Amino acid sequence: MSNRRKIHQNQNYDHDEKYSVWRRDIFPELSGVDWAYCTDIDWVEWRRGRPVAFIECRRAIGSLPTAEAVIKHFKTLNNGFQFEVLARVAKETGAKAYIVGIEDRSIDSDDYSNARFVVEEVIPPKNYNEEGRINLNDIKVKRLPSMNQEQYVKFIRYLSLK
Repeated sequence: MSNRRKIHQNQNYDHDEKYSVWRRDIFPELSGVDWAYCTDIDWVEWRRGRPVAFIECRRAIGSLPTAEAVIKHFKTLNNGFQFEVLARVAKETGAKAYIVGIEDRSIDSDDYSNARFVVEEVIPPKNYNEEGRINLNDIKVKRLPSMNQEQYVKFIRYLSLK
């Protein structure tokens, strides 16, 4: 295998690791493919049989205590790869893409009634670069007004009207 960058790397998050380990370590060996990247997007909002929004949600915890901090961190995670994927998927499908930072003041509750939501719309560039990629600096964002749980619910419902 070559020394190409590993996009899907173990970041020690609490999740079902079997597929992650298989996809990250075993699949490249079995397939001989070390240039294919694997990532996920948290939510795809579907309306009337088509995607209307791709949403990546991040919760402010630990060393990233604010909604703004987790959004900033997401944009640089894995050399910006996930940010680029979000922009590319939005561009290719014509759907909107959003990064949502959640600052939850009631960690033990079952809802987000005391949370603050910061939402940034991801605006992909009109063109790709010469290599067919998106330059991270060409991806723009538009920050929406901060929201509480009720306002965020209305925002997600608004997407269904698209």
